[in-house]
Amino acid sequence: MKHSTFIRTAVPADLRFIDHLQRNFSNQLGHLPRTALAEHLAAGNITLANECGQEAGYILARPPSTHSSTTARIIQVAIAIDAQRRQHATALVDLTAALAARRGARVLAATVRLDVDAHDFFAAAGFVATHRRDTPTARRLPSIVYRRPLVQMATRELFDLDVVLRFRGAGGRFTRSSATAHRFSRLAGGDCRRLLRAAR
Repeated sequence: MKHSTFIRTAVPADLRFIDHLQRNFSNQLGHLPRTALAEHLAAGNITLANECGQEAGYILARPPSTHSSTTARIIQVAIAIDAQRRQHATALVDLTAALAARRGARVLAATVRLDVDAHDFFAAAGFVATHRRDTPTARRLPSIVYRRPLVQMATRELFDLDVVLRFRGAGGRFTRSSATAHRFSRLAGGDCRRLLRAAR
């Protein structure tokens, strides 16, 4: 049976559904306060997928934060359990990529914690795993940063664009590691499986 996806910009009346869905997937998504979700709604940063008159899921993405930035970022994407495996998430990501490109972004990025079951999805959606990020979270687990080019660019440029590699050092401070950046930038073609093995 073919399922069609209707996509629209979320409105304040959708806040309850969005907050409910992020709570259901808080282990994968983390949790944003309702006030933060409301701000993203007001800014037009949340897009909803609808199937047969029912909300199926949403994507929250930020456009480039400054005039000099070229990267749009996916903050959350979630699909209701009974609406999964029907290409809703792919449709949301593709539309987000198209809108970001129209706003001048060159790359769409997403950060995925190692224990979250979304790595295959982003790889299939045209994203390249570019580097590992050690983030101080309660779970103390690193994340993989994925990037999807929105314009034609060289592979090396994709890896180097807006990359900030920070690793926790002595005293809890964060330092940039150029050696690590160089090692990950050499993963030509974005071999996700190789990168994930290196990050574990």
